[in-house]
Amino acid sequence: QGRNVATACCLAQKPPRSIEIAKCKGARYRLGPELEICGYGCWDHYYESDTLLHSLQVLAALLESPVTQDIICDVGM
Repeated sequence: QGRNVATACCLAQKPPRSIEIAKCKGARYRLGPELEICGYGCWDHYYESDTLLHSLQVLAALLESPVTQDIICDVGM
């Protein structure tokens, strides 16, 4: 039995979509929910290095993406 990674993929796609919606509505500041990127209470997986690694990868992709230009984004890690 393998691990299901659909949740991780889905969570990586939600912040950019939410940022686009905020920009389309004229927002200049977009506040995301707590644990928006990792999607899981870190207390349970805090010591698993892949939780931190993949969260940082999603954050890096957001920072490099043009979707985050012209808007202040507050994302939940």
